[in-house]
Amino acid sequence: MSIQKRLAVLLLIVVGAVANLLWTTLMGTSSGYPQPHTLPAIVDEDLLTVLSDLEVTLREHAPTVAESLQPGLSNQEIMELEETYGFQLTDELRALYKWHNGTSSETVIDFIPGHRFLSLDEAVRERVALRSELKESTVLQRAAYDAVASHMTPWLTLLSDGAGDGYFYDPTRQSAGCEIFYTITELGHFVFYPSLKNLLTQIRDCYDSGAYTVAVDGRRSDEDYDASFAIQRKYGTEIED
Repeated sequence: MSIQKRLAVLLLIVVGAVANLLWTTLMGTSSGYPQPHTLPAIVDEDLLTVLSDLEVTLREHAPTVAESLQPGLSNQEIMELEETYGFQLTDELRALYKWHNGTSSETVIDFIPGHRFLSLDEAVRERVALRSELKESTVLQRAAYDAVASHMTPWLTLLSDGAGDGYFYDPTRQSAGCEIFYTITELGHFVFYPSLKNLLTQIRDCYDSGAYTVAVDGRRSDEDYDASFAIQRKYGTEIED
């Protein structure tokens, strides 16, 4: 091994170790991001009922949001995406994308205020693009990423705020029962859900209660944060660093 390569490897080790130590100190966890100790109860209704109720709610309180939803995918279409891109959905997420495959990238109304429901193919392409960028990054950039953000690589974006935050699915957290979550990464803010049903029921309740509203013109949505946060606490566990 040349001297230059030895120095590069040494730098990689040092930067990675220092960055990981800093992240561990800041977040209080060595796994990259926190894990809730407790979660609320899983919503009793079956998922198909939850999805049906949400559709009724959207058509009543946010008709332009309902109209923006794309047709659902077939089992075959989902399986082809899984095989092509090397991932696997849970039964709940499979049902979600069979219900509706997100909203069009050209839609002018968010699924919920500030967040668009990505189609499965768009979410997968976003995930692939991140991995491609990592392959093209420098040794130092990869070292820093591996130390503080490698846990984000498997994430699949469900609802995006357009700036890298939102609601995600992490397949590595299935065994812990907290694979569905919301995050604002730069703030160390997370909300973990024990089931996709909890998140969808939260959205339904926010629209039903008026915590989420859509303007008369149907092109803008708004949120009463005090009301929506109170509903959120019923269905998810918040962790704020």
